[in-house]
Parts: sequence; structure tokens; C-alpha cells
Amino acid sequence: MSATANLRGFKELQQRLRNLADKEATQAGQAAVRAAAKEVAKKIEAAAPDGPRAEGQTVKRRGKGGSYDSAHRKIRNHVIVRKGRPQKTTMVRALIGIDTIHAHMVEYGTIHQEPQPFAGRTLERETQAAIDTMAKTLDRRLIKRGV
Repeated sequence: MSATANLRGFKELQQRLRNLADKEATQAGQAAVRAAAKEVAKKIEAAAPDGPRAEGQTVKRRGKGGSYDSAHRKIRNHVIVRKGRPQKTTMVRALIGIDTIHAHMVEYGTIHQEPQPFAGRTLERETQAAIDTMAKTLDRRLIKRGV
């Protein structure tokens, strides 16, 4: 998967970020990345395929210990955004994930099911919108701090 994006105005934002303390700049960056990740997550929720089973419906599953009953989970109801662990304290990272046991099988397919790539395609499509959201949020945060 590859995506291209146009980064305009980030040099100016970077210069303004240098005028802040590391902690404040990191907080502004975290807010910007999280806002962009939430926007992409909403688009992934909208693009997720909807199966015939209802949320919470009991499904028989098989595991190492035998069969067990489990509640069915809709992909669109379990798209999550969480803060990642960056390598440096001044870096910012956000992760978008799907908290269901079958999402990867829908995305990439199985021997019985054709792939339905909803998350990857949505991420490719929404890369520029996410970058624009990051820039707007970062600009608002910097204006709020007087920089």
C-alpha cells in the first residue's frame, strides 16, 4: 500500500513549534495527530462492510480448548484510535485499529471469502484530508498558545 500526500505549510508550522517548549509542542502535536486519526477512523467505520448478524448475537466459535459461545461484534462499532508509544518523547504517534477477531479476514480475505479491503483503501483515500486536519489543528493549538 502506498499513498501520496501534499505537505504545504508544514515548514512554517515547524518554525512556530520550535518557539514552544518541548512538552507544549508535543502536546500540540498529539492533539493534531489524534484529531486526524479520529477523522480517518470515522471514514473506516463508514466503509466497513456490514454482515447479516446483529451486534451481540451469540456465535459458536472453535478454539484450542474446544467450542465456546461468543458475542458477535460488528467491525464498524469497534474501530478504535489510541495513542502509540513513540521512540522519543518529542515524537507523536496514533494508532487506528479494529478490535474484532475477524476484521483482518474481511480485509485480506480467506480461502473461502474474497478480500473486501475497506480499511486500506480508506486510509489511502483519506491521507490528504488527515494531513490537512493535522495542519489545521496544529495551527489552532499554536494560536491558542500565542505563537
